[in-house]
Amino acid sequence: MTDPNNLPDGAHSVRPDPPVDPTPPRDVPAARHGETSTEPMDPPVTTRPPESDTRELHGASSVQEDPHPDDAEQTSVLRVPTFSPFAPLLGWLVAWGAIATAAAILERVGVPTGLNLGIADGGPGDDGFWAGIWALIVSGGAFLLGGYAAARIARANGTRHAVLAWVVAMAATAADAIIDLLRDGTEGVVQLIIGVPFWDGTGLTGEGEAILVLAIFAGVSLAGAIIGGGLGQTANRIDRTDDAVVVRP
Repeated sequence: MTDPNNLPDGAHSVRPDPPVDPTPPRDVPAARHGETSTEPMDPPVTTRPPESDTRELHGASSVQEDPHPDDAEQTSVLRVPTFSPFAPLLGWLVAWGAIATAAAILERVGVPTGLNLGIADGGPGDDGFWAGIWALIVSGGAFLLGGYAAARIARANGTRHAVLAWVVAMAATAADAIIDLLRDGTEGVVQLIIGVPFWDGTGLTGEGEAILVLAIFAGVSLAGAIIGGGLGQTANRIDRTDDAVVVRP
């Protein structure tokens, strides 16, 4: 290397220029010498104020939104079975229990009751039309209570369950009459219940008159059961004061 102090006369030292990087810097939008830069520019960075500040600026409420909006739209569902096997049975027992209670009270206070309605002769109880009317009132009112109880227990199809309670009562009476015939006239169980009409061993004279009297009692009992079932079904609808959707599987 030549010492700059020992140069010949008229000579001077030349310091070389530092190397120049031909690549333009990235933060320069345009290249040197008027060339257009092809480097993409970074997007501008914007800062978003916090959510709390935005609410204060726009006057929005501070109540948070429900993260599960579908849950608030759910509706409660009340599943009611279309048939209840216990409702007719309990309605039948209520009806016969009411007959026995009312007949015992009337007998206690001296009000006569009978089965022949003045149409046929004989039969249990007193003879005469009014004695039979009192027995009809007791029978119809008792099955009204039984039908109402069956409808309330069933909670759905109240009239149907009330009619089934009447059917169970008629079936029990027919079964008792059949057993009575098989036992050669032995007194049946239904005959031991005060006020409950029975079909065999009534003592009514005349086959046609006896059938007519028993048919009248059966018809009045059925009418009472239907009315009671309708009242019970109406009461079931009134009790459902909530917004539950009733589903009958």
